[in-house]
Amino acid sequence: MPEGVVCCLLNLLIVDDEKRTRDGLKMCLPWSEFGIGEIREADDGHTALEVALAFKPDIILSDIRMPTMTGIELARRVQAELPRCKFVFISGYADKEYLKAAIQLKAVSFIEKPISVAELKGCIGSVTDACRQEAEQHQRLADSAAKLESSIGMLQRDYAVQLAQGSPDADYMGLLLAESSFRLPSDGNYVSVLFHLHSALGPDSPPEHAAALRASLDAALANEFGRQRITTYVAGTIDGTRLVAHLQLTPSLSLNDLRASADRIEADFAGRCGKSSGHQLFAGIGLPVRGTAQLHRSYQTALTAVRQVFFLGSSRTAIFEEQPAGGAALPSDRLMREFGPLVHSCDHAVFPFIAALARDIRGHAVVSVDDVKMLFYKLLLLLYDEAHNKFLGRYMEDRKEEYLWHRVADSGTLQELLTFLESEVRAYLVAVASVGVQSRVVHETIRYIERHYQSGGFTISDIASYLQLTPAYLSQIFKKDTGQTINDYMNAYKVERAKELLAGRGVKLVEVAALSGYNDAKYFTKTFKRITGITPSEYRENALK
Repeated sequence: MPEGVVCCLLNLLIVDDEKRTRDGLKMCLPWSEFGIGEIREADDGHTALEVALAFKPDIILSDIRMPTMTGIELARRVQAELPRCKFVFISGYADKEYLKAAIQLKAVSFIEKPISVAELKGCIGSVTDACRQEAEQHQRLADSAAKLESSIGMLQRDYAVQLAQGSPDADYMGLLLAESSFRLPSDGNYVSVLFHLHSALGPDSPPEHAAALRASLDAALANEFGRQRITTYVAGTIDGTRLVAHLQLTPSLSLNDLRASADRIEADFAGRCGKSSGHQLFAGIGLPVRGTAQLHRSYQTALTAVRQVFFLGSSRTAIFEEQPAGGAALPSDRLMREFGPLVHSCDHAVFPFIAALARDIRGHAVVSVDDVKMLFYKLLLLLYDEAHNKFLGRYMEDRKEEYLWHRVADSGTLQELLTFLESEVRAYLVAVASVGVQSRVVHETIRYIERHYQSGGFTISDIASYLQLTPAYLSQIFKKDTGQTINDYMNAYKVERAKELLAGRGVKLVEVAALSGYNDAKYFTKTFKRITGITPSEYRENALK
């Protein structure tokens, strides 16, 4: 291989029924200098065919006369599957018929036995050069085709967005696309279909993940439109989460047909992403319009239809319907006032209230999705405040305000919000039922100790003040429910934490005392021995044995 030439290494298959010949061919040339990376061999035509189809060699150096299958027949069958594979034939027979067949099969060369190393070297040099030149040309053509296809595709996507926005540049872009044989007739009946991607990706997700989702949506749309033989359309992505497709309507393509197609696109998209991915796709079908110049009006109604999907039941596709203008805002304050007492008293009438809430929202002529989400956010905050007031610590452990807002904001439909609110209320009622008043006090006392034990300076009065109880009442409830005093529990808890620190040599005894909530190391040692029967030093020695 000439110096300075960088290319992929070539594969070579040597085929001859004599092992000595095969070994000699492998040894007689410095194959790597010709850019040959891997060499395999076969001892007859049938074996060579199997190896070639799996190995995909760039060059086959083959004897012509072999058992079971001649080199000519091997070449015919290999080149039917690997048309770029090049053959060099070797034969001890100066047979014109074989030579003629080899020429018809476009064999690069024909070498007679006994083989001249110089002749073989020159032949292989020519073949490898031809392979590289052909590969380079093939790559240039592929690159050019890809660039052209990419440019036309980008122009089509931009054209779709310009049509949706009613941009004056749309006409010019349409003329440019007409030069590439793509044409969207300016007259005719059209409709816009808008797909909105409700992604489960977080803000820190790599950009390639979002790109993969858009590619899955593009593929699902192309698959369905191809299946339905819908060819006169153009589609493009708007702001990364919406894909708009403008289609020319025909007598055989109704809006209900489009709704069915949109449902299949959503199912295809879900299959490509995985059922458990959390990504959701919604579709809105706009009003039909006359001419491409009016497609921006169809797009606006498709946008409204996507918003209408939020209020539907299980369907994820909506055809635009005119809604009466005006309408009263949601009575959020009244709903909060009704919800609060039901939650406070743990009244199961809260569930009929939620069902009525769903009917009220769906029955409103005009209500914004943002207003609905804000109402549910406030209702859930009220629920969590009541749980906090009832000392439902375990219930509130994973329920933070930040998590709540993201959960509400990420809901794609009203039904999701209703289901979430109902499940949170049910969990709240279960928590209330499973924890009595006294047990809740004990639980909160233990949580207070766990959070503050290292500071060491708090008293029973501090805990009682936090729980808004008297110290005497708190001590009475704790002793009754646990069988031990608060101080006994606190010292036992601290000693358990000290044991964890004493299991290694990395922390000095005086530091163990401080980290366990004891400011006095001597008192720590005394308490530790009273509870465990041994000193901290003895415990460490036993633990490290």
